[in-house]
Amino acid sequence: MLKKMLYSMVSMTVIIMAGILVYLSQVTGLTFALPEESPGSIPNTFENENYLYYLTDDQINDAIKKAVSSTDSLENFLLETIEDTTDGGQVAFAYIETPYLTVINEARKSFDLEGRQPPGGEIREKLTDSFLPVHIRFYQNKGFVHDVKIIQQDEEVIPFKTETNGSGAVETIYLNIMDLDMTEPAYVYVMDRVNEEAYQIFKIDFYDYQP
Repeated sequence: MLKKMLYSMVSMTVIIMAGILVYLSQVTGLTFALPEESPGSIPNTFENENYLYYLTDDQINDAIKKAVSSTDSLENFLLETIEDTTDGGQVAFAYIETPYLTVINEARKSFDLEGRQPPGGEIREKLTDSFLPVHIRFYQNKGFVHDVKIIQQDEEVIPFKTETNGSGAVETIYLNIMDLDMTEPAYVYVMDRVNEEAYQIFKIDFYDYQP
């Protein structure tokens, strides 16, 4: 009899506590999950003046003015195609995002969405001197059926992080600057997973993209 009473009390306590938690979550929006971490986040440090793509405050401000007064952005950052064995319907283009292009993109975003010209200090906080993004723009969602590798001096450069966005339309490779020799060219291999004879190779001459 005593055991039955104890079981009954425990069950009632659990039910009451569950009810209270449900009520709190619905009324206050309170959640009880642990905070999520963002693995592989890109640190926004921009202090290394020896970095090939370092920008002074004046250069950042000049880029912001250009962003809000013109429409060109990617033309000067496109990668050269040196070999293509596909039918041309796989990759639309590839480009690197130097800090200068990041300034252009972020300033234009603020201008288009908010109608304002952002200050240089605000944009500088979004720049990084540690990682260099390489973007591959695919037709449709073909990013899911291709592999991308970065080769320099016959060795593969292992990305810090890889993202596939736009339902497979864009793949972004984040390269650690410490893993690159910017005095030597690097090559971006985009390979069809089904047909190994179908691939494209892009060349990166890092000094061609200086501000």
